[in-house]
Amino acid sequence: MEIVESDLPGIGKKFVVNLEEGGTVTIVIHHDGNRELYYQKDDESFVFTMNDEEARTISSILAGAYFRPKHVEDSKYPMGGDIFVTWLKVKKSITLGELKATEKTGCYVAAVIRNGDLIPPNPELLLEEGDTLVVVGNSKSLEELRKMLS
Repeated sequence: MEIVESDLPGIGKKFVVNLEEGGTVTIVIHHDGNRELYYQKDDESFVFTMNDEEARTISSILAGAYFRPKHVEDSKYPMGGDIFVTWLKVKKSITLGELKATEKTGCYVAAVIRNGDLIPPNPELLLEEGDTLVVVGNSKSLEELRKMLS
């Protein structure tokens, strides 16, 4: 997938994404936090605007924070450069403090998902088999943490 980024002086940034099915999505992020999304394919097009909170909520849904289809469980989503967010399954009980994800790998555990509930991370939290960690890190650190959890 190709993403073309350009500055819009006095406005913000523009990102153009060429879709696999054809057509483009253009996202304009304004300095004030508002977003405009433009979709265009052949003769069809539409545009809508959302504020910062709406955009972040929708992006969380799209990234899988609320629901992750089974076929993308091992996917990682780019955050810029070599930084990704991914979801890793816990296969053995251990506290976050004992896991030492950040110290050992450089990954940051942003949240724990247990039975559909989002749990804020803390060192005393006992991770249970079947929990899912929402993790941010680079490719190498994510792979190291994946190995530690298996």
